[in-house]
Amino acid sequence: MNTSAPNAFSQTSHSDHLAADALPRVLCVDDDPSICRAMGKALARNGYLVVIAGDGRTAWNLLQTESFDLLITDQDMPGLTGRELITTLRQKGYALPVIVASGHGETYEPHHLTQLSIHTILHKPFSLHDLIQTVHTSLA
Repeated sequence: MNTSAPNAFSQTSHSDHLAADALPRVLCVDDDPSICRAMGKALARNGYLVVIAGDGRTAWNLLQTESFDLLITDQDMPGLTGRELITTLRQKGYALPVIVASGHGETYEPHHLTQLSIHTILHKPFSLHDLIQTVHTSLA
């Protein structure tokens, strides 16, 4: 799926822009729209401003133009995989925390986690409670 415009979820009202600016910004990347929606809604309900991207290329474009506090990415996506996205991110000097949310986390050897500064791997299927806890820990 190619997302032409990212979707944003926010728990705050539009009249309170100052509060929205203070929310941690999370970029969620997954080529499964239902997973993006579920993660976005759960994170928004828990006080995060979430932008979703349907593929790695869209995510990379967003990372170059917007500021985020955390990246959550799937591994297997068309065009630009999660690993390729993270590798590019690190090569360009971005230091934000990264969570890989994938059913294929076993493809990351321990040295990859260290080399790419991946905070954790959240294995699919995961509960939304586990997602929230992992995000909270990653941003602490």
